[in-house]
Amino acid sequence: IGRPRGLLVDAGWGDERYLPSPPMPAGDGHTARRVGMTTGWTANTDTWAMSRYTDLPMNSLAVIDGVLYGAGDAGLFRLEGENDFGLPINAHVRTGKQALTGEQTATMRTVYAGATTDGRLQLTVDAAPKGVPVFYTYDFEPRLAEDLAPQRAKLGRGLKSRYWQATIGNKAGADFTIDSVSVLDSAGQRRV
Repeated sequence: IGRPRGLLVDAGWGDERYLPSPPMPAGDGHTARRVGMTTGWTANTDTWAMSRYTDLPMNSLAVIDGVLYGAGDAGLFRLEGENDFGLPINAHVRTGKQALTGEQTATMRTVYAGATTDGRLQLTVDAAPKGVPVFYTYDFEPRLAEDLAPQRAKLGRGLKSRYWQATIGNKAGADFTIDSVSVLDSAGQRRV
């Protein structure tokens, strides 16, 4: 198992497509702007699996005996627990943009996640039919699981795109672990 490493930056940056108004200049579609107080990043040095902690009132991170701590003007904080000072901890996993069926457009019908959860999960799909980004959010069917079990989200009909991105997140701070994600899709006849 790799050793977690941390990096703290003075402000978080986000892609303007995913942030609330006011909109930024369009440019190449990847304009960034500041979003919050401080963002902390950690990475497992074996797998390079990344974790991001946002809106932290902290100036440094440290791993001590396998536990992540953050320090700031308000003191030293152990970054774990069921909630964040009584508020649910929102978390998500996002895939990269993928061309599911090569050069053809595709319709994503169902997304399966091998997951454990003590609550509900939701799926947000990001597609760009005709070059315009659209986002749709769907609930996974309720299925509590103490061990890995298939979770299923059925998507609306008619949305076609070449590139897709999926974000799986918790609802109301539910704990979850994702092992795998697979898609049931159908290829269209068109390339664009």
